[in-house]
Amino acid sequence: MEEGVRSLVLRLLKRLFGKIAKEVLAKIYALSLEQLEALALALLDFCAIANLEEWLQGQPRGSILRIKGQRELKLVSCTFAQITFNFAIFYGIYL
Repeated sequence: MEEGVRSLVLRLLKRLFGKIAKEVLAKIYALSLEQLEALALALLDFCAIANLEEWLQGQPRGSILRIKGQRELKLVSCTFAQITFNFAIFYGIYL
């Protein structure tokens, strides 16, 4: 199961960012199943390879915005298309 999740995460990352550096791949291969599942969800919010690198370091940058005390959004530098996509996912809107 772990290899299946890892394979899916790698395919999604490749589609988002193209070629992934060997150093980053090594860190991904070192992740546990639980960490891979968390990464699979987190990558929906990634706008750049830097977001992945920050996540892998475990020290995410950016501000956290609480909405009515229930949900959190990480504010990152993104393109307008990515922001629109993330907004649609957050609010359950299907484009």
